[in-house]
Amino acid sequence: MEWPDNELELTVPKPADGTKISLLGDGNHLDWSYKNGKLAIDTSILKFSQVASKEAWVFKLENF
Repeated sequence: MEWPDNELELTVPKPADGTKISLLGDGNHLDWSYKNGKLAIDTSILKFSQVASKEAWVFKLENF
């Protein structure tokens, strides 16, 4: 899997209203939208050069 420069799209059940998404280790909440069975996470504020791990990334979904 390659780093999602602008958006990460996942096929998952619809998140609850108020769900907060962040990259573990970063702490910033990321904008997201849900359409046609797909969760789109806006990763445009995350720069690969600033991410602590280059091998694995974990996105945390709170109140999913």
